[in-house]
Amino acid sequence: MIINIIGALANLTSLILWLPQAKITWNNRNNKQALSGISIWTQLIVSINTVMWCVYGVMIDNVWLPIGTIMILPLAVMTIVLKMRLNRNDSDQKRVRNQ
Repeated sequence: MIINIIGALANLTSLILWLPQAKITWNNRNNKQALSGISIWTQLIVSINTVMWCVYGVMIDNVWLPIGTIMILPLAVMTIVLKMRLNRNDSDQKRVRNQ
């Protein structure tokens, strides 16, 4: 019982850690300068890490690992998509200016 409580609290704190960044990323989704410090590679590693923890939790029959980690994955993916979209838009604008 105590192990499940610790697992639930650990996942809750992980989610709480991600919420401010997700909010800032979403609010600045059209501002490349505001998102310049976010690394796509870090977000990819976080996504892979999240999936691995989820699989591990399922394999050991622990419900708290998959539930908590599956909630973090969309936040990391959203960050990747928004960052890539900004980078693509920036390169499109440079190409138009150079023509």
